[in-house]
Amino acid sequence: MEENNELKEPFELFGVECDKGWYDIIKPLFDYIEEYNKENPDNEIKVLQVKEKFGELRFYVSHGDETLYKMIDKAENESLKTCEHCGSKDNVIHTDRWIWTVCKDCLQKSVKKSYRPVTFWENNKHYICDKDGIKEI
Repeated sequence: MEENNELKEPFELFGVECDKGWYDIIKPLFDYIEEYNKENPDNEIKVLQVKEKFGELRFYVSHGDETLYKMIDKAENESLKTCEHCGSKDNVIHTDRWIWTVCKDCLQKSVKKSYRPVTFWENNKHYICDKDGIKEI
């Protein structure tokens, strides 16, 4: 809270709460909002929160127009096909439990660092990624 007891929005406190692989997806949203706010100084759009939730981008604003809401929908859908870590669109999967949208290369690198196995489904088959690689279970 500021001195005037005004609560801050999550974006003001934490900034963008997703990894760099989605930055190219969210940049057009920020560009649009910046241009909109220049043209509409009495009705500025405020970014409330930008985060990953359940493996998908979430982009919340105070208000917007039809164009912005369509852009947000498109960005959120695009995030489901894009590795949050590197931005790749190749071999992207969604992990079980803690849902994560990640390419298999980044998944393997992460598992090797953390030593925690991760499972996921692909083409109706269940897989595990552990320190030895990816295998069907």
